[in-house]
Amino acid sequence: MGARMLRSLLALAPVIAGVALAAGASRAAVLPFESTLAFLVAVGSPYEQHGFFVEGTGSGVATVNGSGGGPALAALAVASHAVEATGIYPYSDPQAFPVYGVAIDASNAAGSFSGAPFGGVMELRGTAKICLFDTGNCVTPAANLSVPLSLVGRPGTHVLSSGVLPLTVVGAPWTTGTAGTGFLTVMGERRGPASAAGSTAQPGGFVGLVTPTYIYTSTSSDHPMVMLTRFTVEFVPEPGTLALVGAGLAAVALRGRRRGAQIRRNVSG
Repeated sequence: MGARMLRSLLALAPVIAGVALAAGASRAAVLPFESTLAFLVAVGSPYEQHGFFVEGTGSGVATVNGSGGGPALAALAVASHAVEATGIYPYSDPQAFPVYGVAIDASNAAGSFSGAPFGGVMELRGTAKICLFDTGNCVTPAANLSVPLSLVGRPGTHVLSSGVLPLTVVGAPWTTGTAGTGFLTVMGERRGPASAAGSTAQPGGFVGLVTPTYIYTSTSSDHPMVMLTRFTVEFVPEPGTLALVGAGLAAVALRGRRRGAQIRRNVSG
């Protein structure tokens, strides 16, 4: 009986190998992902902040490593509108006065990342509305300052003269390293499934990118408003791969049942 069972398992080996090869072939340089976009906005002296508060989720398809593929992540390209985040970042501490909140309405533009430390440029679409002297959920137009989020995720200094106060906004690229200043910092990361190194570009791989943005006004030159933004990508299995694996497992099960029935007939005969 043991020899017959061994022969049955050996007979299934080509089927199992075919499933594995098909699944591997289906994983090309394009991977689906699930994503998040979140904001931490600190204001006042000392800074008041509540961690990453305004957060949205989304999904998309990313191109990894150009056309080269491979499990190690060398490059990542993300299409626009993979994720959106909308909400109001509130403040209650008197140290934050006259800011009572920041209303954020954001989505991502297309972006590309590579290098060491891993990072790159990806602008956001939408606005961050700084609510001044306003306890009514940012509904008083004359008391709001509007910051275009296209200044987030790219380097440079930009002067905005419209609105109640002139603003100077300083942006920076995204990174998997450290973003922030002084005690107010946040870390990015890049890891493979089960935190394995060198295997990020496959299902289960995770990329966390962060970027700082500093917003200065004429009354806050020493203590700018700091916006830390986090964008994450987690690769998920391709639907085709799951279908192939499911079909392969079904074939293996069917082959096993047929082999078992044959063995029982041989024994009874």
